[in-house]
Amino acid sequence: DSYVHLEVEDKWVMVFRFMPENIEPELRHHWKRFSELRYKSSVARDKGAGGLVIVSGPNSQVKNELVPLRFEASFGDTSIPVVSITDEIANEWLNRSGKNLQELQDQLDDGSPGIGFQIEGLSLSADIDVVSEKKQGRNVLGRLQMSKCPSDNFIIIGAHLDHIGKGSSSQSLAKEHDENTIYYGADDNASGVAAVLEIAEYFSCLVKDGDWPAKRDI
Repeated sequence: DSYVHLEVEDKWVMVFRFMPENIEPELRHHWKRFSELRYKSSVARDKGAGGLVIVSGPNSQVKNELVPLRFEASFGDTSIPVVSITDEIANEWLNRSGKNLQELQDQLDDGSPGIGFQIEGLSLSADIDVVSEKKQGRNVLGRLQMSKCPSDNFIIIGAHLDHIGKGSSSQSLAKEHDENTIYYGADDNASGVAAVLEIAEYFSCLVKDGDWPAKRDI
């Protein structure tokens, strides 16, 4: 509802960086997708906004109020300029309309809907450069052959090995205090890979013992 009765065509839209601070865990889980900056920037773009301004807000209590630059490991493109500002600068802008950043965040932190408003008499311009970098990934592929010749058709069983690592990409779930700490992902990724290895061992034993007359390689 934030965009109701608000015309943002070719204008900058300022949003809070995170989701409301004081909502229930169930609602937090539901709103996670909508609170991501990629989603917020996409909505602003679809509304015709000229750019997006991100502010953390005092209630967030982050060490760094500015959003850190990260490698965006995605094929998606929001096609909208985005800037990150400090709470102090945001407050200076809001004061023009008689608003206060702390009060605004307090009102929204319980999950109550809020309608956006226009900041009068404020102009903003920015020079933004986007740097494209190429990085390499690795995959592991094994093939269990069922007969003397490889089959034309085969069954693929897979699991993803990637995890948040050290939090270098935008898809990482690592928080600010978790940076440069390796998370091995035993509950998520490692469990899937372990299952694939177990399946591979099981099928290999069947083939070796001649107990499985399958027609397709795996």
